[in-house]
Amino acid sequence: MTSTHTGNPVVCAAVIANLNLLQEERLVENAAKLGAIMHQELGKIMSKFNVVGVCHGKGLVAGLQIVKPGTKTPDKP
Repeated sequence: MTSTHTGNPVVCAAVIANLNLLQEERLVENAAKLGAIMHQELGKIMSKFNVVGVCHGKGLVAGLQIVKPGTKTPDKP
């Protein structure tokens, strides 16, 4: 693929800076650590409220499926 974005030195510098930041601040490891805590707490929410069907996700990304109370049928808006 060729375009005006291919080999752009400004974009390359931005990518390198972002990769360095990810590495230096150990952001991947931090997301895994905090994600484990978040998913544990989401599990508590699931057990407390009978309108949460499932929780999916990894790290600091998660989604809860809201269902009709006491069922596994997705609730519609």
